[in-house]
Amino acid sequence: MLSLLEFGTRMVKKFGLFFEGHAGARGRQSTQKEHQSGQFTFSRAKIGAMRRHWHIAAIMLALVAGMVAFLWPGASQEPQVMPPEAGDAVPSTPVDLPRPEREAETERASAHAEATDLAQSAINARAVGDIETAIELFEQAIAADPANVVALSHYGRLLTLAFSLDRAIEVLEAARDLQPSDAQAWLDLATAYERAQRFRESREAQVKAQALVGAEAITRDDEGRFVVKGTHLQ
Repeated sequence: MLSLLEFGTRMVKKFGLFFEGHAGARGRQSTQKEHQSGQFTFSRAKIGAMRRHWHIAAIMLALVAGMVAFLWPGASQEPQVMPPEAGDAVPSTPVDLPRPEREAETERASAHAEATDLAQSAINARAVGDIETAIELFEQAIAADPANVVALSHYGRLLTLAFSLDRAIEVLEAARDLQPSDAQAWLDLATAYERAQRFRESREAQVKAQALVGAEAITRDDEGRFVVKGTHLQ
């Protein structure tokens, strides 16, 4: 479109100069003829008016150039995008590859699910008295997902009953750190501390649990473990 406009502008200027020169020449010729014949009737004002007539032609030419630039098929530089017709294939949008954070989250979810399944198998083994298998499965669950609260809590209670107290306290402290607002997590740890004769730490853990549920809500079960009333530990 720009080239057509430039072309129109140049043509306007050339046409104007030509018309002005032609009008001036005719004016001079008419003036000379009339002067020679003694009939000088043209004034300077009339000659000036004749010279100004070229502006009308210039405007018309500019309008024609503008219409050509507007209607000419190849004038626009922007490609025309036609809407897709029925049956046309729609290009598929490329799918971004998962970011490292998303991949890590997927791996964590998979590890958590695996650890939960292993922990449930360990609980079932313990229920039928297969303590050795239960311990092995709990260790596998914690290895798969060290932050699996189900595996940590149940395994720590089993170790406490088996008087494997050092390992029990290690596991139960990890469970407590993952759920510090859970009163039973504090009470499980209080039981392990008490059996390990770490009475001050056992009392501190009991106080933490009391702050969460109240002293009247804490009791002991048939195994002598601290529990929140209404809780049945496995």
